[in-house]
Amino acid sequence: MSLTVKEWLHDEPFELYLGAGFFGFYAHVGFVKAIEEAGLKAKKIYGASAGAIVGAMLANDYSATDVEKIVLEIQRKDFWDPGFGFGLLKGKKYHELLLKYLPSSFGDLKLPFEVTVFDIFGLRFKNLSSGDLCAAVRGSSAFPGLFQPVKIQDKIFVDGGLFERFPQHKGRVLAHCFGKPHSVKQVDNRFVVSLKNIPRSGPAKMHLAEEIIQKAYWQTKKLLETSVTTVKA
Repeated sequence: MSLTVKEWLHDEPFELYLGAGFFGFYAHVGFVKAIEEAGLKAKKIYGASAGAIVGAMLANDYSATDVEKIVLEIQRKDFWDPGFGFGLLKGKKYHELLLKYLPSSFGDLKLPFEVTVFDIFGLRFKNLSSGDLCAAVRGSSAFPGLFQPVKIQDKIFVDGGLFERFPQHKGRVLAHCFGKPHSVKQVDNRFVVSLKNIPRSGPAKMHLAEEIIQKAYWQTKKLLETSVTTVKA
């Protein structure tokens, strides 16, 4: 019997991976809004860069609608703090913004959550799942050139999405990524989605937020009703 993607995800517990994309949190919001509306909830969340921002909020038990409201309210002035350093923005205002919506520690989240960061001097990726949550999210989304690197303990971290890198796990995974060509594919227990024709955003294009959210939402709703068997690996 053929299953829809929604039925396939309902069939057993799954983990959610939200990938990296410059200001990709708008598309992530549309994606998870459709997932949540379908009655689907991940048992664990992974996030990199923009995915770390949305993932942390979901792990803190915000609904997708709550997250949508938050990201639509945020304006450039809320995180824009140019200063001397290895990046245009110091990131202090961004850190304060994260503290407004997130607890200080991973241990205070309602769902298991991991953040991917890149260790500059160690030249390796690392998944963080304990300690200072806001510092980890800020480090994971410290896009080189825009935000200055983030120091956590004795390590210096930048954007965890410099290269797409899935966590290693054996369970069922739903992943939303930004890549080319745009595709939907199922490989073993991993279902990877890259939505089509989503406008690119950025500090100067935040006015596109609602359009991006809606396009991602409607594409995901349609995807959930398609047959798993029609998806090509």
